[in-house]
Amino acid sequence: MPVRRWLARHSVVLVSPVLLGLVLYLTWMGFAELGENWASGTSVAARSLVIVGPVGAALAAWEADRLRRVSAATLPSVRSWAAVVLWSLWPVVLLCAAALALALGTVAPRMTDVPGTPHLGMLTVAGAMTLGFVLAGFGLGYRLRASFSIPVLLIGGWVVLVYPVAIEPLWVRHVFAELNCCATDQVVNPRVVLAPLVAAAGLVAAALVSGMGRGGRARGLAAVASVAVAVAGAAALVHRLDYQAGLPRTAGLGCAATRGVTVCLWTEHERFRSRWAPSLTAAVERLAGAGLPAPERLTEGPPRSPQDWTFRVTGDATADDTVMALVAGMIPPMPTCATHGPWPGDAAIDPTGAWLALTAGLPADLVAQRISPEGVATAQRVRALDHTRQRAWFDRNLAAMRDCRTEPGGPA
Repeated sequence: MPVRRWLARHSVVLVSPVLLGLVLYLTWMGFAELGENWASGTSVAARSLVIVGPVGAALAAWEADRLRRVSAATLPSVRSWAAVVLWSLWPVVLLCAAALALALGTVAPRMTDVPGTPHLGMLTVAGAMTLGFVLAGFGLGYRLRASFSIPVLLIGGWVVLVYPVAIEPLWVRHVFAELNCCATDQVVNPRVVLAPLVAAAGLVAAALVSGMGRGGRARGLAAVASVAVAVAGAAALVHRLDYQAGLPRTAGLGCAATRGVTVCLWTEHERFRSRWAPSLTAAVERLAGAGLPAPERLTEGPPRSPQDWTFRVTGDATADDTVMALVAGMIPPMPTCATHGPWPGDAAIDPTGAWLALTAGLPADLVAQRISPEGVATAQRVRALDHTRQRAWFDRNLAAMRDCRTEPGGPA
C-alpha cells in the first residue's frame, strides 16, 4: 500500500487535532506558573507529558490491535517483527514529538528576555517517558483487545502521571516525572531527572522483553518484573526528597558596585539592576546611618559570610519591593526550639521588621500594609529615641528571635 494511503488510514490522522489542541490548552493554563528561568519554562512545556504519554500509548495499542487481528506476528513476511512494529509506530512517535515540540514552542515566546536555553534534562525525561508509554502501549495492545487496553492505558497512564502529586509520601511524584521546577534561586535536582529516566527505561525494557506483545506468559511476567525493578530503582533515587524538585542555586550571580555597595543579582535579573540597585543602596546607607554595620554584599544568592545581606524578589518587583525583600531577609528564621515550646521572640517580628523598613526609607502607610499597623506604631516610638537606644532595642529583639529564652525589648 502506498505510504500516503496508509497514513490516511492511520489512527494519528484522527487523533492529532485533538491531542495538539489539548496540549495547547494545557500549556496556556501553565502560563500562570511560568517563572523567570528556562527550567521553569521547560517544566511548563514538559508537563504536557500527562496528555501526550497516555494518548501515545493508546494510539500504539490501537495499531497493535490492528496487527493482532490479522495475526501479523505469525504471518510469513519479508520484514522482521521489529520492522513491522517500527513501521506501525513511527507516526505515533512523530505525533508525540510534535506535541511536545508544540508545547515548548508555545512557551518560547514568553521566554525571549530570559537568558539561557531549555533544560535538556527535562526535555529528555519527557521524550523518554513518552517513548516508554508508546512501546508499553503497543505491547499491551497486542496482548489484549483494544476495547480493554485503550481505556486502561488512557485512564491508567493519566492516573500514574497526575495522581502522585496528591498523595504521600511526597517523593512519589518524582518517580513519574512530575517536573514542577524551579524558582530563579533554584536548579533542578539531578535525582528528579534521573528517577523518571530509570522508570522510562523499565517501560522500554518491558516492551522489548515481552517481544512487543508476542511472547508467552513467561515473557509477560518478565516484562512486569522489569517495570517493578525500574520503579524500585527510581524510588531509591528520590525516597529521601520532599515535594520540591529543586536545589538551592549557587552559580549564576553577577555582582557590581553601586555607590560603594556591591549588589549581586541572578543572571535572569541583571536587566533590572538599574531599577533595583539604587533603592537597595540607599536603604543600606540609611540603615548604616542608624548604627547597623554595613554589609559586605547585597545578594540574591546564598550568603558567603554573616556580613552578607540577602533578598529575594521576582522580575516584576518595584524599588519598594526590593527594599521590603531586603528587610525580610534580615529577620532571622524561626528557631527549632519554637516548634516545641514558647517563643517570646515571635512578638518582636513585626516591630523589628517595621523599624527596619521605616529606617530604610519606606513610607509608613506601605509598611503598615505589608507588615502591620501595630508594628509600625511601635517602630515609630522606638525611632524617636537616640541611635544608641534604638540599636540596643534592635539587638535585643534580634536575640529574642534567634532563641526561646530572651524577651524582646520594649518600645522605650
